[in-house]
Amino acid sequence: MGKKATARELSVLCSQFHLTVSAGMTLSESLRLTAEITKAVSLRNALSVAYAEIARGEQLHKGFLRSKEVFPAFFIHMIRFGEETGSLEDSLGKMEAYFDKQARMRDRIASSLTYPAVVFAASVVVMAVLLTFIVPGFAVTLQELGGELPLPTRLLLSSSSFLQRYGVAAAAAFAASFALLARYAGTTKGKGKLDSLKLGLPLLRRVVCLSLLAGFCRNMSIMVGSGFNIIKALEVCSEISGNEIFGRRIRASAALIRKGGSVSSSFALAGLDESLFLSLVRTGEDTGAIELMLEKAAEHYEREVENLLERSLRLLEPAVIVVMALVIGAVIISVMLPIMSIMDSI
Repeated sequence: MGKKATARELSVLCSQFHLTVSAGMTLSESLRLTAEITKAVSLRNALSVAYAEIARGEQLHKGFLRSKEVFPAFFIHMIRFGEETGSLEDSLGKMEAYFDKQARMRDRIASSLTYPAVVFAASVVVMAVLLTFIVPGFAVTLQELGGELPLPTRLLLSSSSFLQRYGVAAAAAFAASFALLARYAGTTKGKGKLDSLKLGLPLLRRVVCLSLLAGFCRNMSIMVGSGFNIIKALEVCSEISGNEIFGRRIRASAALIRKGGSVSSSFALAGLDESLFLSLVRTGEDTGAIELMLEKAAEHYEREVENLLERSLRLLEPAVIVVMALVIGAVIISVMLPIMSIMDSI
């Protein structure tokens, strides 16, 4: 099974295809050239598979469908629609911008998380060194001196003793538990539980809901603008929503529209009831510019998500530093308390 292509890889792929198709190269030539210069092994193999399918006379989207574990459903549906309507060049151009925006957003988040992650990792290493190598020697000295140790010091020595005896076993148990949870999260039931948890946690709920809504509006805007009818666009969006609960709401809205309901009222009844979103969709229905309204909604929610993440990450840096300083400070105080007590007695 191939590794899922990243947003950056897909943006570059769409850029290359868009350039070569607009230059008049055949699809087989474009695929062969792109496969040769692609560094990601899974993506290069997938392109080679697609090239073989094209050489046998298959359509381009069917070639990509052979590697659906590498390419997202949105990419395959857009390629298929572009082939069927003769607007492949336009579809590639829109996907290039879409995946590039996704990649930039993820790069920004990753760069913002780097500093807190480094501080946290360094603090964990310092704590492990203190408890494993420094504190045991200190414990021997205190035992030789005798006397009643303060409670913080006793707790510190107990933690050090536990880490020495069971540290490896505890780390192995933690890794095994994490692997089991990751495996469970990959199942249908586990993914549903995790998706429900994301929408229920107070600290995550706002960011997750707005991220899902922003992605939905962006995808719908691109597909409706490319010529998808509303029902088909909703079906595709339900597949690529990234959250099973949110995907069910999209499918429910599609069912209501299929029965004759308006788009805005169907969204509201299905649980996609954010007020600004519904107002913009209703305006788009009334003016016949639903694609434009969805694009405006996507831009608004993307900005709001960026602002929320920026504020959260700005608060995370000092919070990590303060917590780690408190922990290390507590260790130092626990070490100093008995020493100060001995000095007082002298």
